[in-house]
Amino acid sequence: MSQEKLQLSADVQFAAAEEGGDGMERRKFMIEAYTGSEIRQGWSREAVVIDLAGMRFKQKTPIVMGHDYGLGSVLGQTSSVRVEGGKLIVEGEILANSEAARQVVQLAEAGYEWQASVGADVRRQQKLAADNTTTANERTYQGPLRMVRTSNLREVSFVVLGADAETSVAIAAEEAEELHMANEAIEKPADEVTTTTTAEVTAEVAVDNKPAPDFSQDIESLRAELAEAKSEISNMKKLEATRNERPEAPAVQVVDNAITDRVIEASFALQGGLPGVEDRYDVQTLEAADKARRHLSLGEVLLAKAEANGYNGPSKVNASTLRPIMQAAWATHDISGILSATVNKFLLAGFDSVEQAWRQISAVRSVNDFKTLTSYRLNGGFKFQQVSPGGELQSADASDESRTISADTYGIMTSVTRTDLINDDLGALTQVPQRIGRGGALKLNDVFWAAFNDDAAFFTTARGNKKTSAGALSIANLKAIATLFRKLTDPDGNPVAITPRILLVPADIELDAAEIMGSSLIQSGATGGQPERNVLAGRYQVVSSTYLTSTEDYFLLASPADLPVMEVAFLNGVQSPVVETADADFSTLGVKMRGYFDFGVAKAEYLAGVKADAS
Repeated sequence: MSQEKLQLSADVQFAAAEEGGDGMERRKFMIEAYTGSEIRQGWSREAVVIDLAGMRFKQKTPIVMGHDYGLGSVLGQTSSVRVEGGKLIVEGEILANSEAARQVVQLAEAGYEWQASVGADVRRQQKLAADNTTTANERTYQGPLRMVRTSNLREVSFVVLGADAETSVAIAAEEAEELHMANEAIEKPADEVTTTTTAEVTAEVAVDNKPAPDFSQDIESLRAELAEAKSEISNMKKLEATRNERPEAPAVQVVDNAITDRVIEASFALQGGLPGVEDRYDVQTLEAADKARRHLSLGEVLLAKAEANGYNGPSKVNASTLRPIMQAAWATHDISGILSATVNKFLLAGFDSVEQAWRQISAVRSVNDFKTLTSYRLNGGFKFQQVSPGGELQSADASDESRTISADTYGIMTSVTRTDLINDDLGALTQVPQRIGRGGALKLNDVFWAAFNDDAAFFTTARGNKKTSAGALSIANLKAIATLFRKLTDPDGNPVAITPRILLVPADIELDAAEIMGSSLIQSGATGGQPERNVLAGRYQVVSSTYLTSTEDYFLLASPADLPVMEVAFLNGVQSPVVETADADFSTLGVKMRGYFDFGVAKAEYLAGVKADAS
């Protein structure tokens, strides 16, 4: 699983300028990086809380520009990272003399309110269900939410625009105390501000019988500085008023990434409600995609790719422009790649939504072509023999009984219509591939269970792997089936010596099977004696399928890793359908979409299972 990253916005306060040994002015700052409150990432459906007790950090943590880890983006490093009162406090210093560092300082001195973002890697997290509570950061939280129990602080970034409207930067040109006093003077009403005249200065100096200095230039300079300071305060108040008008946003920094193909894919995934999207993309991509999806549409993507390929017509997808835009967009592989990557993810979501009990009871193998592959069934011919004094080994005797398997191709084709594209209907790229994926899974189930249910010659009393009149599923009857399995012998009369691991049942008795496997005690005797220990509790994995034709028959099977009762072969190991997109042909206005699936199914080892015929 890829490592998740969190980025939290916070206030930044610059302290006094300090002269470095190289003549460079240093700026110190302090950030209340995280207050312990619930945060919400725009692409996530659940709130997130970071347990600061589990956060690991170094006192010397990098400070960079905009989450860019290139050398030119390095600004400095932290001097102190600590947790106080359930809050994360970060102090640091800008050390670099790079262009990025100079811009940070210059813009701050001009009154720009920089924002900061703290990046952390998630190491361990837990989900808190609704109505449950937990404690962290000196407070109590109630679910539903996601609690990050362990994390690593990676870096602190300066960013142009954060998600938190309250973030800002205050910079001091002098010592902090002096700045405070200057502000007090500036904020006085005009009639409270006094100016010392040249004449007054001269009189005071004459008392001491010393030459009177000329302060006129200094006074004019002070007046100019006062006017400039008043102007700066006015501008800062206007900026603050503007920032206060912003709508409230989540306290997680959205990185201003370029709209890459990966971001476009993630944006479409978010817009289409793709399940498990947090596991498919990294956090930075998701944050950029969440920001982009507010204005990114299917039509805009097609138009952007078309313009990149030389299209210079009207910048709007409509009935008259659709055809030339489509032709230009598909002039390179970019748009086809984006759409294929997007629809394949929705295809997998549709594929995974269908029952896949077949995976739990069958062995999976890869084939390189569509040729028939032959394998030999289990026998006792490979049992080790004693080596003669001369050291000669005896040859193994392979079974004459064989089984075959081959892959076949199944598929379907459809189109995203001209109307869908003109209407900018993203559902055409999400719902259609989901249905294709579901269709592929349904076809695999049909083929697999048709082969499994055709068992008249596979499970037989002659082979010893079938018990007729076995009775309904119960602890006593299941014990008898388990004994029958353990007594299985190969064609040479040798014990198979395989332990059953799986209890396969139809959906009708799934809960009965779960109850048997989950009950540690059973009632003894017909008169309600003392409960006894259930020796079958937890012994077998319950697997249920709606495709089993009988509502009462059940099976004990070996693990497919030990001895498979069924095999499924996939061409080149591709275990899900493939969907492809292309510009439609001349007779069709739209986007063609086709899905295909290469697989084969066959019975494997009859000694890998026992059938209980309940009738």
